[in-house]
Amino acid sequence: MMRAATESQRSETKREEAHSRELRIVLLGGRWGGKSSAGNTIMGRIWFKSGRQRTVKSENQHSQVAGRLVTVVDTPGWRGYFSLKDTTEKDKEEIKSSVCYCLPGPHAFLLIVPLDTLFTEDHRTALVEHLKLLGDRVWRYSMVLFTCGDWLKDRTIKQHIETEGKALQWLVDKCMNRYHVFNNRNRDDDTQVRELLEKIEEMVAGNSGGHYDVERSVRQAMREKKKVVEEKAKKRMIEVEKQREELRTLVQEVQVQLIEVRAVLLGSQNAGKSATGNTILGSEEFDVIRGTSKSVVKHGQVNGTAVSVVDTPGWWRHYFIKDSPEMIKQEVQCSVFLCPPGPHVFLLVIDTDVLFTERQRRALEEHLELLGGHVWRHTMVLFTKADCLGTTSIEQYIEGEGQALQELVEKCGNRYHTLTNKNRGEQSTEVKELLQKIEEMVAGNRGCHYEVDETILQTIEQKRKEVEEKAKQRLKRMKEQRERLQTGLKGLNYHLPEVRLVLLGQEGAGKNVAGGTLLGREVFPTCETTQYTAYTERHWRALQDHISCLGENVWRHTIVLFSYGERLRDTNIEEHIEREGWFLQRLVDKCGNRYHVSNSKIRGDGTQVKQLLETVEEMVAENDGQHFSPDRSQVEKILQEKFKGREAEEMRLRFEEEWRRREDELMKQVIKPLMERFRKSLMELEEEINSGPPVDPKSRHVFTSPTCEYQYV
Repeated sequence: MMRAATESQRSETKREEAHSRELRIVLLGGRWGGKSSAGNTIMGRIWFKSGRQRTVKSENQHSQVAGRLVTVVDTPGWRGYFSLKDTTEKDKEEIKSSVCYCLPGPHAFLLIVPLDTLFTEDHRTALVEHLKLLGDRVWRYSMVLFTCGDWLKDRTIKQHIETEGKALQWLVDKCMNRYHVFNNRNRDDDTQVRELLEKIEEMVAGNSGGHYDVERSVRQAMREKKKVVEEKAKKRMIEVEKQREELRTLVQEVQVQLIEVRAVLLGSQNAGKSATGNTILGSEEFDVIRGTSKSVVKHGQVNGTAVSVVDTPGWWRHYFIKDSPEMIKQEVQCSVFLCPPGPHVFLLVIDTDVLFTERQRRALEEHLELLGGHVWRHTMVLFTKADCLGTTSIEQYIEGEGQALQELVEKCGNRYHTLTNKNRGEQSTEVKELLQKIEEMVAGNRGCHYEVDETILQTIEQKRKEVEEKAKQRLKRMKEQRERLQTGLKGLNYHLPEVRLVLLGQEGAGKNVAGGTLLGREVFPTCETTQYTAYTERHWRALQDHISCLGENVWRHTIVLFSYGERLRDTNIEEHIEREGWFLQRLVDKCGNRYHVSNSKIRGDGTQVKQLLETVEEMVAENDGQHFSPDRSQVEKILQEKFKGREAEEMRLRFEEEWRRREDELMKQVIKPLMERFRKSLMELEEEINSGPPVDPKSRHVFTSPTCEYQYV
């Protein structure tokens, strides 16, 4: 009896020891998945900010939970399906440093997966890439934590895992079948928390009581990197302040005041240009929902100053000038004519919430070259979503994000500013300081604004007239062709009882979205990595290479389907075809001038689907009612010939890639430094030439040359 009591006491002691031990937990996952809310559920109180305010910095909290001392670390999330290359260096560093917030290291990494969102292969890839920041050993301590448990309703979590797809099944298997479900709306139910902690302790026991060990060398390397960034940031801040002080002195010496500010917003899509324009003007002037398809100017009064802001269409972040549609290039060039006699400043809008890469820098510089090399004297970098920086200064952000961003800022004369675009109370101060910086920059340019070239506008207008005329001719041919076929169909009383369609196209062209639009429901997985580019020779050759495998006869059964028709706005499809160049025109002609536009925003009335089916029926009638049936032996022969030449082509491409790499190294290490030294010498010489005798402050006159607008007071 005594022995039995002793065994019972020992078991109770073991349970008490297990419950009294510390558990250290790190929350990881995509944005808006419920990390912060899950942390609050575990702690039993509101420690972490949740809702639509994202976590910008890793932070820890401690509490006694179910008899245990629990430490929870919340981390910044990545955009669910975005790969690691799109995550800012700041967020990467925060994820890596998260393990230092619960030394000597976490017992568990909880991988947050919301049940109300489809977990796709893109989500799985993004999660795996981000976990690589912590090394492969992170998986030994990982568990899937499903949030939004109320979405399961009558289904079990096992049923959900089995039916959700291979991506989620792989993740659960990778975590050794360790998972748990949370309903963050029901925080009064402490059972779900107690069960989670018990599962974590079982995992710890399976790891022989160990935890993820944070190596001292890694911690030291992170500290040193942070120190270097802070020192460089401090140096940049001092240089900028010195530069601004010199410009403020110049403004005071000549006693000038800018009587009007004209600004043009430039940047990639979704950078926040339209929201920035609204912030500057203090009212909702630009459409932030639909986006910008054509350059547009709005006017307002800001702190007693007349301000004109031009919003422009954005290009895709990673696309060079050759891949941008002609429409965007023309609109960028036309923007400067909307604020005559020319803009004082070009504001390059950069989203601080997305990694700024070398490819982005090159793409941005190429698009600005449309406005000439002298555009950089009038350019300032404007960082949006400053609230995403948290306590990180903009200088620390610039130094931490890498050389590409640093080179851009320096090319703009180290001129930059930040806006939150959210809190209107803070925005008034931010806008006031922005206008001061613009005035200082203009003073440094001797009061001159960007000079427009009227010949460019004349050339663009001439091209537009030519495009409109060719578009009318193409539309007329298409209508005549359809009328002829429809007349023939009426005589035959022809109608297809079944329509079989195959969607072909490059990755990201919108095939799945178009398929969902045609069927009236989401049947194919989609993501937002869609492309809207110029149709170049590269696209044409790639399409020919793929479709030629089916034989020349395939063109008789092919229609060009333009996806995302909503982006055309006021432009008709014929103008788009004629404006984008020979290769797109060649494709449409090759398909017998058969084309259709799919608008993914309209699925209710069925009109566009009906029109497409009518076009298909007309094409089938033109083919004497025959469907496409390839010659299999001919297809195999074509494929064999292609495979024979592929090895030689791959060798050629590798040679060209190596050649380009060496050219880039030469440009970066030798030619570019020489050009930069030459540019600086030229600017110094220009300043020396322009510097004249000081202006008499007692004089009163207005100097209004075509390029200078300062009022001496």
